[in-house]
Amino acid sequence: MDGNGRWATKRGLARLEGHRQGAKTVESILKVAPSLGLETVTFYAFSSENWKRPEEEVNGLMDLLRFYFTSQLNKLKDNNIRLVVMGDKSRQGRLSDDVIEMIERVEAETEHCTGLCVNFCINYGGRDEIVRAAQHFADDVERGLRFVGDLDERLFSTYLDSGLQKDPDLIIRTGGDQRISNFLLWQCSYSEFRFIETSWPDFDGEQLKALLLGNQTVDRRFGAV
Repeated sequence: MDGNGRWATKRGLARLEGHRQGAKTVESILKVAPSLGLETVTFYAFSSENWKRPEEEVNGLMDLLRFYFTSQLNKLKDNNIRLVVMGDKSRQGRLSDDVIEMIERVEAETEHCTGLCVNFCINYGGRDEIVRAAQHFADDVERGLRFVGDLDERLFSTYLDSGLQKDPDLIIRTGGDQRISNFLLWQCSYSEFRFIETSWPDFDGEQLKALLLGNQTVDRRFGAV
């Protein structure tokens, strides 16, 4: 979801307007995702590093999240879409209590939806996710619920924000930058990456379809010949 701010700046608009347009792109992608055969879509909405942005922009983004989740909840349920928020949602973290409560409500009310699974990464960082998972496992060991010898990749995955969701086949970064930016570091081990110049507000279902079709021709060998 990169390029919102630059998209707005090029048009003489406030950066927050770019984020508003980006939210509309999310809606358009969710409309076409099931018809493209997608089971899971993950949006990198707000990283743990994004707190470094100007306070006005951060507050505007939080307001946008509040509006999006509350206004879209019924639509998500009507379309059988489950919403999962990945990131540090602890009360000791940086998200406000009302945002955490809103997230908990949306997750709870869509928990039993069996269609498209939509992950929103909010206050998320890949390294932080791995550290939090390790801490949770260590806590379980200390309480006698696990043994150190139990640990393998599958068990560790259950402590991640993504749980036992499938790893992503394809990761698309819009906006022209060619780096991972601390996104799904554990889960992206065998993902294909596509870095495109299109800013997120200009991204659409046709571009997504073309990228998915191109990815179908990739021979993923997972280390084999």
